Amino acid sequence: MESELKDFKPKCLIVDDLMENLIALKSLLKDENIQVIEATSGIEALDLLLQHDFALALVDVQMPNMDGFELAEIMRSTEKTRNIPIIFVTAAEADSRRVFQGYEAGAVDFLQKPLAPQIVLGKVRIFLELFEQKVRLQNKLITIKETEASLKKALRSRDEFLSICSHELKTPLTTLKMLIQITDHIKERKGPEEAFTTENMEKFLNQADRSVDRIIRLVNDMLDISRISTGRLSLNLEQVLLDQLLYDVAERLNSLLTFSGCDLRINTARNVIGLWDKFRLEQVLTNLLTNAAKYAPNAPVDVILTEEGSNAVLKVQDHGKGIPEEDQKRIFERFVRAVTSNSVSGLGLGLYISKEIVELHHGKIAVESIPGKGTTFTIILPLI
Repeated sequence: MESELKDFKPKCLIVDDLMENLIALKSLLKDENIQVIEATSGIEALDLLLQHDFALALVDVQMPNMDGFELAEIMRSTEKTRNIPIIFVTAAEADSRRVFQGYEAGAVDFLQKPLAPQIVLGKVRIFLELFEQKVRLQNKLITIKETEASLKKALRSRDEFLSICSHELKTPLTTLKMLIQITDHIKERKGPEEAFTTENMEKFLNQADRSVDRIIRLVNDMLDISRISTGRLSLNLEQVLLDQLLYDVAERLNSLLTFSGCDLRINTARNVIGLWDKFRLEQVLTNLLTNAAKYAPNAPVDVILTEEGSNAVLKVQDHGKGIPEEDQKRIFERFVRAVTSNSVSGLGLGLYISKEIVELHHGKIAVESIPGKGTTFTIILPLI
């Protein structure tokens, strides 16, 4: 704000029906940090007052058609111009009646012709300084309001995060608690031999493993958000074969995709190599394929990897119900989920984190979606 104020030139309006007087005043003010705009009549001055924001107006009293007092009265009756300081310039004798009339019309001062340069400059500088102070105060007020809005938004985000987080953490913890209670109940009623059979222990461990995995994912997302907020999300760059990484992720998520009824179809160029963070790209791919399983079940998922010039282009396309246009604009924000259904879990952080990771690689991520036809996420990454 302060740097903008240094470059800012306040505007001064000078009004006089004689061109030689305008030239003299303009010449007098030429070395000041001010933009001088001139008018040769009250009517012309009113037109300029509607177009510009002036810090000061120097107005000749004696003008044909509309004199300086009449112009001042109109200025004082209009919201936009009523607070502009007016200094009257007059060649007539400044008797008490005229002075009173001038102040009543809204003048802040009088200048008597012939003008004394130092007096004119002294008065102009005072009002310019007052105007600059006013601008500074307005800028500070804007900053305070923006800060207040940011703080309110941060508080809303915090409350929303805590609400979602508590719900998402409670679910797997409740599942673990129920598994333990069921096992204890069987043990008390039928004995340890029945409670700890191989079949029961296998079910218990599988469900417990899924619940722990879910908790770990939530905690990792929260840690990543903290790293992003503090600028500590870093990359461990190495040569990565992206097509091979894609197949590795697909194999790891095969059971999830199969359970969701998603037929994964991969079409990839070979030997797509870049200097990337393997773990972080795996995180992005996992998030996109997991989202496809969540939001577009029982439909095929197409993954296409190509090389275009100096970039690798990866597309993940589902054939689900799509994302509404208004949600596409905020899909990469924190705590935003593609649907509002309570049946879909998650903190709404995956795409936000994915976007940060892609941009750390100097890449881009975008979404295209047609309601009823599906969604395509496109990632562009620079090759070596």
